[in-house]
Amino acid sequence: MVLNDLTGPSDGSRQRLMTDQKSANDTCEPAQASDLRGRIEQLSKLLDVAKRMSHERDLDKLLTFIAEQVTAGLNADRCAIFLVDEKTDEIWSRVALGEVSEIRFRKGQGIAGTVIATGESINIPDAYADPRFNRKVDEDTGYRTRSLMCVPLQDVDGRIIGAFEVLNKQNGEFTRSDHDYLIAFGSQAAVAIESAKLYAELQSKMNQLNILYQLERELSTTSDFDSFMMGVIKRAAGALGASGGSILLLDEQSKRIYFTYPTGEKADSLKTLFMEGDEGIAGHVVKTGQKVLDNNVQRNPLHSTRISEELGLETQSIVAVPLVVREGDVEKTIGALEIINRLVGRFTPADLQVADIIAAQVSSAISRKRLLEEKRKSERLATVGTLASSIIHDFKNPMAIIRGYGELIQRMELPPEKRELFCKIIVGEVDRCVNMTKEMLYFVRGEKNFAFELVPAPSLVDEIALLLDNEMSRSKIEFMKVVQYEGPIRVDREKLKRVIFNLSNNALAAMKDGGVFGLECRRVEGEVEFRISDTGPGIAPEIRPKLFNAFATFGKKEGTGLGLCIAKEIIEGHGGRIYLDDKVPRGACFVIRLRVPEE
Repeated sequence: MVLNDLTGPSDGSRQRLMTDQKSANDTCEPAQASDLRGRIEQLSKLLDVAKRMSHERDLDKLLTFIAEQVTAGLNADRCAIFLVDEKTDEIWSRVALGEVSEIRFRKGQGIAGTVIATGESINIPDAYADPRFNRKVDEDTGYRTRSLMCVPLQDVDGRIIGAFEVLNKQNGEFTRSDHDYLIAFGSQAAVAIESAKLYAELQSKMNQLNILYQLERELSTTSDFDSFMMGVIKRAAGALGASGGSILLLDEQSKRIYFTYPTGEKADSLKTLFMEGDEGIAGHVVKTGQKVLDNNVQRNPLHSTRISEELGLETQSIVAVPLVVREGDVEKTIGALEIINRLVGRFTPADLQVADIIAAQVSSAISRKRLLEEKRKSERLATVGTLASSIIHDFKNPMAIIRGYGELIQRMELPPEKRELFCKIIVGEVDRCVNMTKEMLYFVRGEKNFAFELVPAPSLVDEIALLLDNEMSRSKIEFMKVVQYEGPIRVDREKLKRVIFNLSNNALAAMKDGGVFGLECRRVEGEVEFRISDTGPGIAPEIRPKLFNAFATFGKKEGTGLGLCIAKEIIEGHGGRIYLDDKVPRGACFVIRLRVPEE
C-alpha cells in the first residue's frame, strides 16, 4: 500500500485525541517526556551517523555502512539500497545485508522501481500478497520476505536518485515513525552518496587518464611488440584487480579464436587452446562487437565450460570488450580483450570503461603493426628485382671459380694435396653461394619468427668463440674474448650468432693482412652490451649514414649488401639496438645493446 493509506487515526480523530490528551495532562506527561527523549536520542544518533557518512569516500563501504545503520535503527532484518544508473537506464543495488550478489533491473520494475518512478513510499505488511513484489530474488537466494517498506531517496534538489527498501520488521509492522526516520536518514545519506559517487567518478577518470598516458608512452617508445602486449595485459589485470587476462584474436582463415599474451593461472596452457568463432563469451563479443560485464559467469548462457574443464580453471567473473580496427572506411572486429576473476569485490561499469580504453590501445597497436608489416612487405617486394640482379651478379665470380677448378680436377692428374686444396676451394665457393641465397631469403621473409630463450651470457660467448677462434687463426688474426657479465640474456640463440658471424666475416674481409678481432660482453646501464671490434682500416665517415641500408656493399665484391640490414632487423626484433661506435681510434667497432631480463 502507499504509505499515505497506512492505518492510523484520521485528522479529526487525531484532533480529538489531542484534546483528550490535553485534559489528561497529568497522566500523559511521563509518556510525552519519554517520547521526546526518544526523539532527541534518535536525532542525536542521526547527526552522528551523518558526520561519519560525510567522511567516507568509498561508495561500497558507504552503502554498507548506511544499510547497517538503517537495519539497526528500524530493528529490521535487512536493508537494500537501490540507486539509479542514468547511463544504462537501470536500477541497481550492491548492498543487501545477508546477500552478496548485485541486483539490476529496468526502471519501473518491482517495488523499488515503482517508488523511484512515482516518488511515493510503499509499506507492505505481507509482501507475497502484493503483485508488484518480485519473488524471483527470494527464489534465487532462499530468503523469505514477509514485510517491507520502501521510500524514495532524494538529493538536495529533490531529484530521486534511488530508494531504501527495508525488509522484515522484527517486532511487528513498519510504522509512520519508521517512515519519517527513514526519510530523514535518506536526506542525509543522499548527500553522502552523491559525494561518494562524484569522488569515485573523479578517481575513475584519473585512473583512466593515467592508464591511457602510460600505454601511449609505452606504445610510442617500445620497439618490442610482444613485450608491449604482455605489459598491456598485466596492466589491465592489475588495474581491474583481476587474477588474469588475455587477448583473443580471430584467425580469418580458420574462423577460430586464439588466446595470445595470456597472464595469470594456466597462462602457458591457454596458448595452445582455441575457440570456435562463436564459442563462449569471447566468441559472442567478437561476433557481435558487444561488451560484456558479468559477475556470475556460471549462470551466463553464453559461457562455454569446455576451456574451463580442459584447464581446471573456473571463471567466476569477466569483463570482455571487442578489439576493433579500421580498414578503409569500415570498422572490423578482430578479437577481444578478456579480463577474468576479480580478486576482491565485483567488476563495475567503471572497470568496463577502463577495459574499453585499454582495448582501444591494443587495437591501435595491432593496426599499427599490421600497417608497418604491409609497408615493409611492399618495400621488400619492390626491391626483389634489384635483389635478384644483385644476387645474379654476385654469383658470377664463385660460379666461375667452381667451374674452373672443376675442369682442372676433371682434365688433369693432380697430386692428392692439390686435389684436396681445389676441393676445399670449391666447397668454400659453394658455401658462399648458399650464404648469399640465405641472406636473400632472410631479407624477403623479414625474419619475424623468433625462438627466444634465457641463455647464460658466458656460455653463448664461449659457443661463438669456439667457432670464431679457428677461423681467425687460419687468417692470422688474433682473437680476443672478454666476458664481464655472468647473467642470463633473452635471445634467439641462432639469430644472434648469425649477427655476430656476419660482423666477423666483415672484419675478416677488412683485415687481409692480419690484425686483432675482439668480442666483449658486459653490463652497461641496465643493458647487456656486446662489442664486436677489429683493427682493420675502419669505415669511412661518408658511408656511415647508410651503413645499415639494404644493398649497401661499400666495395665488398662478394657481398649482397644485406648483411648489416638483416643484422639490424634481428637485433631490433630482440627489442635491442645495434650501432657503429664512431669514437674508437682504430678500425671498426659495432655495439649491440639488449635488455637485461627481468628477475
